[in-house]
Amino acid sequence: MSSASTTAIDDGHKDIKASVRKSRRNRERIELNVKVEYRTLDAVLWNFSTNINEGGIFIRSNRPQPPGTKVYLRFFLPDVIKPLQVEGEVVWCNDDPRTGDCGMGIEFHELRDGDKRLINQLMTGLRSSD
Repeated sequence: MSSASTTAIDDGHKDIKASVRKSRRNRERIELNVKVEYRTLDAVLWNFSTNINEGGIFIRSNRPQPPGTKVYLRFFLPDVIKPLQVEGEVVWCNDDPRTGDCGMGIEFHELRDGDKRLINQLMTGLRSSD
């Protein structure tokens, strides 16, 4: 069972909500609801995230891209003026709403050190607000 703390964030970017939660993965994840723009070879799309850590992000979608799809992501973290832009790959997807949130898990490729620090600072800030 996961434990979570929630923090409402008002930083001028609409639809941002975050919390920290332990998951079945080895890394802690931040529950983060932000708009994510993503580009594939043949489409430009956007949906909202569910969670993130320095390794990747989950994006809700009723039509997730299949595993192996390369994507180019652009999104804002709370209190950050410049968007994070990173290449990634869909590593798993769920298109059956009976088994959980529909969407796709995307693994980041070559996330910049500064962007890793921003994600880790957000996690640290949420942990200390408990």
